[in-house]
Amino acid sequence: MNNYTYIGVALGIILAIAIITNAWSLLFLAVILGAVGGVIGAHFDGRINLGEIWNNVVGKGRG
Repeated sequence: MNNYTYIGVALGIILAIAIITNAWSLLFLAVILGAVGGVIGAHFDGRINLGEIWNNVVGKGRG
């Protein structure tokens, strides 16, 4: 069984480190990219449904 959440977090952090390379002031970028990777991975794992979340935020599906 593939676990896309952990893969997404790892790839996001690796990408952030590649972008930042020795810029400590941009450390928060690594955390943000890791979180985005985790959310996308969780979507592909089926743990969350980004389409449903988006529709709730935008207001579609109500009424």
